[in-house]
Amino acid sequence: MKVRDVVETLGLLAVVASLGFVGLQLRQEHVVAQGEQYQARSEMRLANIRSMIESDTALSVVAKTSGLVDTVEFTKEEQAIGLLGKQMGLASWDNVHYQYELGLLEETYWSKARERFKDELRNPDLREFYERAGQRQSFQQLITQLVSEIE
Repeated sequence: MKVRDVVETLGLLAVVASLGFVGLQLRQEHVVAQGEQYQARSEMRLANIRSMIESDTALSVVAKTSGLVDTVEFTKEEQAIGLLGKQMGLASWDNVHYQYELGLLEETYWSKARERFKDELRNPDLREFYERAGQRQSFQQLITQLVSEIE
């Protein structure tokens, strides 16, 4: 074997090793991105809960829609809070779906989230709101698919 062959072989091994290292770095960055996304979703959910706790009207809406009180007639202010809640829910589901499309969610997490979203669409009021909201095409297709699975 000539010196040139040895040098070429070593060069090839160095290229393969560096590509392997780059692949490991990309995988680690992907894992970090998933962790950051999970953290952001958790913080957003907690912020939403805190804001509802601080609002008597929001607490009233939650109590009425959860069946915790007998009265289910909503004031105009409660209706507005309910609409905002629907919009927040829709934005949250769209966000989860988009992250799934980007590959930032594990399949097990997505399948559970998909089932929760499907359960939410069993509510006729929410279903109508979500179907008419005009979302990203792929998210709107998901809504249509889930509704068809329910019916």
